[in-house]
Amino acid sequence: MRNRPLIRTRSPRLRTAFEAVWGRLSLLDRQRVVNVVEKVVADKEWKWLGFAGLNPESAGLYPAARLLKRDGLPLWPSAGGGSASRPATLRFHLPVCRLFSDRALRGVVAHELAHAARASRFGEEWHDRFQARYDQEEKAADRLARRWGFVSEIQALRRERRLTVNPWVARHEPTVARRFERREARIRDLFDRLGPGGMLGRTDRTVT
Repeated sequence: MRNRPLIRTRSPRLRTAFEAVWGRLSLLDRQRVVNVVEKVVADKEWKWLGFAGLNPESAGLYPAARLLKRDGLPLWPSAGGGSASRPATLRFHLPVCRLFSDRALRGVVAHELAHAARASRFGEEWHDRFQARYDQEEKAADRLARRWGFVSEIQALRRERRLTVNPWVARHEPTVARRFERREARIRDLFDRLGPGGMLGRTDRTVT
């Protein structure tokens, strides 16, 4: 049985924040998190939400798109031992995380692990339940993180989100959008030149 999620990020700040929070959780709360979270990953680039603009989220808990097979047919893992039936990925958004202080970043981690601990109570329905009660769930995760002892960290998270992070995102969104558009244009140009096979239109090359 796993005793912690797989950490799939090289970000020193994020790894340090995760270890600081994880080390303060009880064994029971750690197991609740492990019952849900399979791995921790981090996105390095800004995410664009179409007409909604930049994605301002610092992190999120997402059902992992992992399929098992039985007799050649895909199926979701079934619930067992009180764990959520669809293992989740805890995904951090590094461009936003970088805007927080170290204390607030620990608050981000504690908040997300609180979501995971709560999700362990609801089985495979946890994601739908959280989405249907988004505002209530955000407050509940903060309350649980505070009960774990992360009072100042959650305070820093909420203060910096309001006074620093949201204003920064709003102020820099046009600049980031232009960078995003230039990058997308380069990708389209590269695809046009290479073609679907990435062969530059040549059929006499062997790719190894």
